[in-house]
Amino acid sequence: MSVRFFVRFAFAIFLTAPFLRAQNTAQITGTITDPSGAVVGSASVVVVNESTGIESTAKSNASGIYSVPLLQPGSYRIKIQAPGFRTIQRSGVTLVVAQTALLDFKLELGTSSQSIAVTDTAPLLDASSSAIGGVVTPEKVEDLPMLGRNSNALMTLVPGVRATRATTVNPVLESHYQFFSINGSRPNQSQFMLDGGNNTNLTFNGPEYSPQVEEVQEFRIQTSNFSAEYANSGGGVINVASKSGTNQFHGSLFEYFRNDVLSANDFFSNQSGKPRPMLRYNQFGGTIGGPIIKNRTFFFFAYEGLREEVPTVVVTSVPTALQRTGDFSQTLASNGQLVQIYDPTTTRPDPLHAGAYIRTPFAGNVIPASRLDPVAQKMTSYYPAPNSAGNPYTQLNNYFFSGPSTRYTDNFSGRVDHQISDNTMLTARFSRADLSNWTNPATFGSSNIASPGYVTKPQHHPYALGRLTKTFSPTLFGEFVFSWARWYYESFGLSNGFDPTKLSFPSSLAANSLALGFPSVSPGEMSGLGGYYNEHDVSDRYEGKANISKILGKHTLKFGGMYGMGKYTTRVFDNSTGSYTFTTAFTQGPNPFVSSPNAGFGFASFLLGAMATGTQNVTDINGDYHAPYYGAYIQDDYKVTSRLTLNLGLRWEFESPRIEAQNRVSNFNYTGTATLPNGVPVKGGLLFPGVGGISRDNWNPNWKNFAPRFGFAYELNNATILRGGYGIFYSNSWGNGRNNNAMPQLGFVCSTPSPATLDNGLTPYATLSNPYPSGFCTATGNSAGLLTNLGQTLYVLDRNAPQPYVQTWNFDVQRSLPGDTVVEAAYSGSRGVHLMGILEWDQLNPAYLPLGSKLNSSVPNPFYGVITQGSLAASTITLGQSLLPYPQFLGVSDRNANYGESSYNALLVRAERRLSKGFSILVAYTLSKEIDDLVPSVNGFPGESFAGGALQNYYNLHNERALSSWDTPQTLVISYAYELPFGVGKPFLNGGGLLDKFVGGWQLNGNTTFQSGPPLQITGGNSSGTLAGTQRPNWNGQNPTLSGSVTDRLLRYFNTSDFSFNAPFTFGNAPRLMPDLRGPGINNFDISIFKNTHVTERFQLQFRAESFNAFNRVQFGIPNTNINSTAFGVISSQQNTPRNIQLGLRLLF
Repeated sequence: MSVRFFVRFAFAIFLTAPFLRAQNTAQITGTITDPSGAVVGSASVVVVNESTGIESTAKSNASGIYSVPLLQPGSYRIKIQAPGFRTIQRSGVTLVVAQTALLDFKLELGTSSQSIAVTDTAPLLDASSSAIGGVVTPEKVEDLPMLGRNSNALMTLVPGVRATRATTVNPVLESHYQFFSINGSRPNQSQFMLDGGNNTNLTFNGPEYSPQVEEVQEFRIQTSNFSAEYANSGGGVINVASKSGTNQFHGSLFEYFRNDVLSANDFFSNQSGKPRPMLRYNQFGGTIGGPIIKNRTFFFFAYEGLREEVPTVVVTSVPTALQRTGDFSQTLASNGQLVQIYDPTTTRPDPLHAGAYIRTPFAGNVIPASRLDPVAQKMTSYYPAPNSAGNPYTQLNNYFFSGPSTRYTDNFSGRVDHQISDNTMLTARFSRADLSNWTNPATFGSSNIASPGYVTKPQHHPYALGRLTKTFSPTLFGEFVFSWARWYYESFGLSNGFDPTKLSFPSSLAANSLALGFPSVSPGEMSGLGGYYNEHDVSDRYEGKANISKILGKHTLKFGGMYGMGKYTTRVFDNSTGSYTFTTAFTQGPNPFVSSPNAGFGFASFLLGAMATGTQNVTDINGDYHAPYYGAYIQDDYKVTSRLTLNLGLRWEFESPRIEAQNRVSNFNYTGTATLPNGVPVKGGLLFPGVGGISRDNWNPNWKNFAPRFGFAYELNNATILRGGYGIFYSNSWGNGRNNNAMPQLGFVCSTPSPATLDNGLTPYATLSNPYPSGFCTATGNSAGLLTNLGQTLYVLDRNAPQPYVQTWNFDVQRSLPGDTVVEAAYSGSRGVHLMGILEWDQLNPAYLPLGSKLNSSVPNPFYGVITQGSLAASTITLGQSLLPYPQFLGVSDRNANYGESSYNALLVRAERRLSKGFSILVAYTLSKEIDDLVPSVNGFPGESFAGGALQNYYNLHNERALSSWDTPQTLVISYAYELPFGVGKPFLNGGGLLDKFVGGWQLNGNTTFQSGPPLQITGGNSSGTLAGTQRPNWNGQNPTLSGSVTDRLLRYFNTSDFSFNAPFTFGNAPRLMPDLRGPGINNFDISIFKNTHVTERFQLQFRAESFNAFNRVQFGIPNTNINSTAFGVISSQQNTPRNIQLGLRLLF
């Protein structure tokens, strides 16, 4: 880190400090009145933390209003004194993270030596803020069962929150991949905060460091209309408060144990007669906290280790003995009919249909031995033999594998709080989570270097924080925070150093490979082979902010400023020896452009060496990016009357575009023109930041991101609060796709395309034996300007892309009920604008589609002799290619185009009973609908119908408007805790003694989830001829949902006959996601039972038995939704974990 950076950082903090509310602490505010209702000014307010003894003081102003901010979550007692009035002392007031507790006091006439004692908790209702959300209390964090012991899994206890990626089971391994859609937001657009600092991973926008359960005090999820003090979040804000030391030493030791003998088998293993996979799981650690100097300095330390061997079950497909030799005479489709294999070399014009083509099938459906590609033959030898019967017709899913993935993690965290003076507090913390060993099992055996699977070396997730809070006067308060979060990651493939010439690839491939490894092949219906990948990533997020709170009459003003810096370095060797895919295209027929489940087989195309696509990366990705962030806000919480509070805020923020240290980035110029060396003019091409007067920014900055926010809270009566509001929230572009390998380095990286075909798929050209007949590309940097990377596919960024933002609005009613119960019902809506998605700029204009097969006819290549690699190096190209907007490129794809819009409307209902008489319950219900028109930049939501690929027609975005990928009509989450009524202090068997050791201290807890399944996306069909987009078939308009249980529909989950192949050179009419067809939903019960036993007065032993998926309900994965697949409509996976019992032992003191 340079000296210049620290100077700039310190200077920014210095500038913002005078203008600069604490985001993880709590606040008490209210009005002090006399018996007549008149306000009392200059009343003394003393607030004492009952655990640490630390005092905070304030005075009421002329309007009778007092405010005590910057309070750590915990239990407090409050003392109010004023001349001529009795002293009021209120104890047992529990404050939670980011809470503003409204506590009004009515004084009684008397002397200050006379006192009134009140014991009470903080109010259930929120009468001071319009923000919607919820708090996960310490009892829930400590008691509820959590698979993987990750407190983020409890976020779904708040209505409007949906986990969109199932990675909460291992908080260290995949911390940064924990994505949640909050009130319809993009799943990676929330901000994670820890003790007031920014704990959001820079590159993916998940949490960087996932705090241990034992160190979490509580956390708040704000889902809508939160204060202007919160920055850079187009989703929600997750605010975690960690435990701190107290005046008493407290701690814990724990061990959690899981084993396959305590687990159920998964559905498909049972179905195929396979045993339960092995499971070894040990999670252990401890905490300790206490005083260093009583009433002044405190510490807290936590450690958690994990030693895990988890089962990995793979059901995939490998070629049969006949198929290995090219014999497909026994290869059937799911309908039981023979899959006919056609010879691509026999492609010729159809004499009976003008403009059409025809192929001849292989005799006997067997490929002659002389036609088998030698590279494909050698690669096939790396496939194991089938070990399972598979599908009775297709024989697919005929290979079963079960093996352990080893994961060793260590997680350390320490915190110190020091009361410097009566009005100044310093907090410092450092945490680090390490993944020291993570090995995915090799599906085909550890000695098989072509086996799918990989190994990652260490991951590190450190997080550091320093926070200073200061009371300048009874009405002026300040907070200053610095935080740092890092992600360090390495990975490499199994075949490191493998020479591809051993597979009969030409020696030129190895000579032009930066790193050697087994090439990646995806042979259609079969499991993939190989794939070499080596990556090194480091991301750092530095952030400093200063906040000031000032009470002026009825106004509580908050001002803030923030400066942040994101830095990301990456080096990736991705498939340096090539990546090759094979589809049915070259073996289907008789018409080569008409798809059918009974014609064409991807593995047959593989044996012929006839690839659909092939690329080889000659150079590596090597980037060093940075971008600063600036933000400022003003927030006015205006107490108009004793019943009405207005929340008025305005935030300004500037997120700088990325800057690469050596300007190794590029953009696309859509209108620029250039002339080829042969005199042919072309339009469009690459432009380079830092060259030709263009700034080094990778897109044009936007300095006008102002985000107004308005809300109100009205106390209708003592038991009812009405709240509502509206706000604008700008998204964080770091985790929105403008990062990682999506950051274009075209010109500085070089990828050679294989000319798989020269006639748009009629016949193959390059084969596996000679995938790059025209040679390999050379990285030219920025020297060629608009003519850089001709003949290749470009992945680009638009320099003029605006910043994505979300508008949200809500109306909310809260009602308190007897028995410490509150019920809340809210309407919440949002609209996303300029959302990032994928856009194919080089799609053929649909106006040309009536030309039909003429689009595949050959025309002279205007780029011949200029482009020397790939399919555009031939003397002719297709007519369709020549009519593209940018015909000199194979494609122009913007992975981060800001064209998308979304709408979300929801009913959110929450009912909560605090722990009273040994029982608590929380019910969270969401009824919602979300619509959007884009394929998101973020991907990888396993088990869901993620609308991947690309849109179908970029010339008609309105037709892409459909349900969102993560639309979930209904979600119901119920959590509860019940202390059994036996033992000391309980109604029954409360005599104590030895009996209490057996019957007392039992507690039952649970978390139950019911959730609708995701909408399904039906893809495939005949090619539209546009040379871009994800094809969709035709749909007859009928609801394809079938009746019956999911188990009864595994082989035909929906009515596949409602879909049909579109005619060639047309678009299918199926929507992007089906409106009435959904995948299986969630029906899950997690249950735990505790036994608490006091060993001595200070030591307590707790035994825990936790059952995840207690009733062993099977949540099946989504079905195959590609109409071209022989498994169309078939479900072949279980998404959830079979019943898993965990035993735990905790020693508390």
